[in-house]
Formats: sequence, structure tokens, C-alpha cells
Amino acid sequence: MIDALKVKFVRKNYRVYQAQDDADVLIVQTAIEIAQENHRVVVVSTDVDLLTLLIANTPVSCNEQLFFMKPSIKKCELIIMQFQLFRMISPICNK
Repeated sequence: MIDALKVKFVRKNYRVYQAQDDADVLIVQTAIEIAQENHRVVVVSTDVDLLTLLIANTPVSCNEQLFFMKPSIKKCELIIMQFQLFRMISPICNK
């Protein structure tokens, strides 16, 4: 089933990556690669491991292009972080 989805996405000109093990490193590497091509990237996750890897590995050159968004299920808040500057953008509540 995964292979069939990969084929459909490739035919639509989407980039397709498949992690063999834990996907965290692949997600971070891919986000940074795309940000370095001058595209805005938002990594959406509740996984603190992704946030830690992004903080540790995001080059300054990607600072304006790469963001982390942590949605909250229990609270009405959205946290977006821009890397290297460690600037937290105020929580947003969509009611």
C-alpha cells in the first residue's frame, strides 16, 4: 500500500521519501533541505524529538524559512517557533 501511494505522489511531481527506521531524522533533514531551496517549511508535530533536532541542526541561512508548529489537542493554542533566533510567536487561538 505504501509503495502504491509513493507511485501516485511521484506521478503528481511530489517529492517522496521513505524512512527505513525512525523518521525523525529524515523529516528534519528534508525540512532543512527544502528550506535551503528558499521555500517556507512548517514542520507540524507534537513530538519534542523533532523540535530538539530542528533546534540543533537548523543553519542560520534557513532562519526565515523554517518553522515548527505544535498544535495542542487539549488547549486552544498554536505555538510556532522560528529557529536560531529562539523567538516564540504568541499563541494563537482559533475559536
